[in-house]
Amino acid sequence: MNLSRINKIESIILAAGKSGRIGQPKPFLKFKDKTFISEIITKLNHFSEKIVIVFGFQGELMKENLFKDLSLKQINDKLIIEINRNYERGMFSSLQCGISKVGNCDFVLVHLVDQPQLPFEFYINFIEQLESNIDWFQPSFNEKPGHPVIMTRDIASKILLEDFDSNLRDFVRKNNLIKKIWECNYPQIHQDIDNIEDYEKLTMEI
Repeated sequence: MNLSRINKIESIILAAGKSGRIGQPKPFLKFKDKTFISEIITKLNHFSEKIVIVFGFQGELMKENLFKDLSLKQINDKLIIEINRNYERGMFSSLQCGISKVGNCDFVLVHLVDQPQLPFEFYINFIEQLESNIDWFQPSFNEKPGHPVIMTRDIASKILLEDFDSNLRDFVRKNNLIKKIWECNYPQIHQDIDNIEDYEKLTMEI
């Protein structure tokens, strides 16, 4: 993968929810020989200057568990853990927490913790879509947009000015962003492990 032409990217992983319908912390569900979150971090590490992880429910315990993962030991200095004490306000508040820790970069990639199945090739192809005159990049499969998304650092900064009870859809709509929707061949962009049935389905597909 040639990253020489790619601008500086920092990534945010949103992992603040209770995972109540699964019964165990979603970030640490098993995926192959890793956990959800370590699988995602391992892929993001290849192109991210920094990876901000936003925990919420039992945040200190989640942080402790993350740093027990020996597979991440060599990149621990790249990881920044932010705990959203107000995670029950919703995902947008967690996004704001993550953005508050983003540094001097060109683009910010926002990733959901329940998408461990995205192959590394997806990220290569997605990053190739970046253009300096576009504010917002989003993959789509069968004409339905999905996640993760990439936005410019300037757009991420504007999100910090929004009310915590806002959402990305309303933010994008009212700011009239210059968007690039990439029609891709990765159905995993719609992955949403919301309950134990979803997780059991995932484990059968591995």
